Amino acid sequence: MNGLDLTKHYEDVVRIVYAKFGAEAEDPDDLVHDVCEKILKLNQGSSPYVASRCAPSTYIYMVARGVLIKQLNRDKVPEGADTASLIPRSGHRKVCLLEWNEELLKGFEQHLKDSLTFEDTLPRRVFLLLRMGYTRKEICKLLDETLYQVKKQKGRLRDLAEDFIDDLHPSR
Repeated sequence: MNGLDLTKHYEDVVRIVYAKFGAEAEDPDDLVHDVCEKILKLNQGSSPYVASRCAPSTYIYMVARGVLIKQLNRDKVPEGADTASLIPRSGHRKVCLLEWNEELLKGFEQHLKDSLTFEDTLPRRVFLLLRMGYTRKEICKLLDETLYQVKKQKGRLRDLAEDFIDDLHPSR
């Protein structure tokens, strides 16, 4: 079986979520459920748990942290917000993905699929982990990449995000 076996590590998930994130989570039971779902999704996706990279508790902690950050950020931008209001009006073109609502993020994710070749998976993986709230160092550890590579991919994502925004609002 690829990834983390939740039948063996479910108690670890519960223990870590309650000990580390119980006070921050709105409902710790929901967070446990969401963390288990995310681990199952990662097991079948591009980032399953690999025992040689880290301990199960470290992996569970990183997934739980990402899920909690996503839950906390979910309500920051209203769903019906005008996407044009999320684009800076000043001369610089800094794009902050954390300020985008879910609809805009899904559109950008599709833009990545359309813009990148099938073999070019690293930018998509970095994007998904950034979206989950992981830091660059945590991404390096999870993907077994250098900090330089992660920074380089973030730069590529920034450029692709600017192209995506330009496509949405060509008059800008």
